[in-house]
Amino acid sequence: MQDHDDGSVKQYLGKIKSLGAQALRGQCVQEEVASVIRDAVEHFEIIRIGTRLGNLQRFLALLAFAADTTPSSQPEMHSTLEYAARLVDQAIHHHEKKSA
Repeated sequence: MQDHDDGSVKQYLGKIKSLGAQALRGQCVQEEVASVIRDAVEHFEIIRIGTRLGNLQRFLALLAFAADTTPSSQPEMHSTLEYAARLVDQAIHHHEKKSA
């Protein structure tokens, strides 16, 4: 059984990238990024494909990869992706604490 739902994970990644594009145009998007991450965490808790942790880990991996491959000419996109990755990492640690 797959431990994540690629469709849902990529949907949330797309939302973060869209916010990164807004950041490139000078908009402050931190609140919106945090809202998307909260929505993702809640969604991953109730979907039946994969596990909450598996979905969060896959989301984090895709965010990190996207940040690492963002051109240096797009620092706002890079920082948006890194901020989202930090929030997902915090959600993972919170989940692990609750499970321990």
